[in-house]
Amino acid sequence: MKTSATLARLKSDSVIRTTQFVIGVIAIGLIFWQLQFSTSAICCGDFDGYYHIKWTRVLWESIKTHSFVPSFPWLPLTTLNPKQYVDHHLLFHLILIPFARFEDPRLGAKIASIVFADETALKKLNSIVHPYVIRHFEEWKKHYANATYILKEAAILFESGTNEGCDKIITVTAPEELRIQRIMQRDKRTKQDVENIIERQWSDEEKIKRSDFTIVNDDLQMLLPQVLDIHSKLLLLAK
Repeated sequence: MKTSATLARLKSDSVIRTTQFVIGVIAIGLIFWQLQFSTSAICCGDFDGYYHIKWTRVLWESIKTHSFVPSFPWLPLTTLNPKQYVDHHLLFHLILIPFARFEDPRLGAKIASIVFADETALKKLNSIVHPYVIRHFEEWKKHYANATYILKEAAILFESGTNEGCDKIITVTAPEELRIQRIMQRDKRTKQDVENIIERQWSDEEKIKRSDFTIVNDDLQMLLPQVLDIHSKLLLLAK
């Protein structure tokens, strides 16, 4: 009797596990389907999106062949300087690597967006990747030790703590609604996506308090005079 009861229970457990597995597969499939076709991001003429996917694939190939930093022969065809180029979006590109090999790269980009929206996952990824990014920048900086000054661009300078390694800090600010509209147009993101990103960053007010210079990019004030003014002050400080 005990043997029969045990077999019956095992069969019951097996049915439950199989049912749960099937439900899970269906749920995951539906979620991925929704992700894949919910927006047209990184599609239909988004050349900036194409660059991110292409560079991610080049990055992955270089890691596999142990030839980091990768060569990027298309760089001279852009407005960037091959000798001074640095990947400011390295964290984003590393996250894209597991997904960039899909036939349709929109899937990888959308899943990466979800990772960025998850605060716990984002903190974990930052703790893994940012130390490497810092070392990479320090190595790059050695090549320009004789430069009057070097600029480092970072979207989360304060949040990552890398502001501690800067002598002076410049914050570029703009009204929040204008920033949202610019990012929506540039990255083909929804307003909610952009707001989620902004929520996880320090406010401009807090950044300005901790900055030495501020540039206002609100389409009303001229940018070049602001930049030249800061440039002249940095030259004086470097003497």
